[in-house]
Amino acid sequence: MEVKGGIKFERGIGVFNEFVENIYSKRLQAKLEGNNVLQIVNKLILNSLYGRMGMRNIENKTVIVDKIKLKF
Repeated sequence: MEVKGGIKFERGIGVFNEFVENIYSKRLQAKLEGNNVLQIVNKLILNSLYGRMGMRNIENKTVIVDKIKLKF
């Protein structure tokens, strides 16, 4: 296996603030209008984001090994 390149991402702060505020306002509006389906869909979107971001961070580790030391 040969590595051709990679990408390094920096941790951001407040990356989803605007998204959450937008979806939450849509949820409140749907709730006020009595549109239960849209209100639940927006709630699910918010809960899914919260669930994903609340997961434990599993750190990947990459090690470069000589072909001679590689075990199959």
